[in-house]
Amino acid sequence: SSQKIILNPKNNWYKNVAINSNNEYIIFIDDKLEVHSDDWAKRLIADLSLVSIGIVSPVILDHTAQNVASAGIGVGYGQKGLVDMLSGMPFNDPHYTRGLYAKSRRNVSVVNPAMFSTTKTVFKKTVEDNNFFEICLDLLNKGYRNIYNPYSKVILQESVSIDINEDSTCEIEQDKYLNPNFNHKNQNMEVRL
Repeated sequence: SSQKIILNPKNNWYKNVAINSNNEYIIFIDDKLEVHSDDWAKRLIADLSLVSIGIVSPVILDHTAQNVASAGIGVGYGQKGLVDMLSGMPFNDPHYTRGLYAKSRRNVSVVNPAMFSTTKTVFKKTVEDNNFFEICLDLLNKGYRNIYNPYSKVILQESVSIDINEDSTCEIEQDKYLNPNFNHKNQNMEVRL
């Protein structure tokens, strides 16, 4: 097989697993997630086959499958500088900006580590001994792009949440893939007044 699926990634062992895999394409899935689209793996791997792609992540919906749990990680947002974008917002939000961001395949600085796909080749090029968020940012610095793909959907199981690790913080002031006019206090993509 040309792909390997890893259930329940914990801590920062992603890189070790990726480097030591016999497969080129690797998909990490937290055990709190349930796949919601039939061709989810094909969609993630198709993006990885494009030039200069580092990591690809699906949209993560809450247990109702109606609201977004994560549409990529906003860097420079919230108290810690890392926040799940659009968390709690309806996936079919009529608000133009939120609807556009939720439903568009797009570049992101950091993806949610609860589910992502990458290649063995790409992960070998990241720096040693860093956390997942640093790996994403390192890939950007090396000319790779990280992609949010809303056409691949997963759902959080009822009454659980995926939290960014309490030890994870980011001191970058502005995410280069998000509008600088957004309010950085939350993930709702509201214009700063």
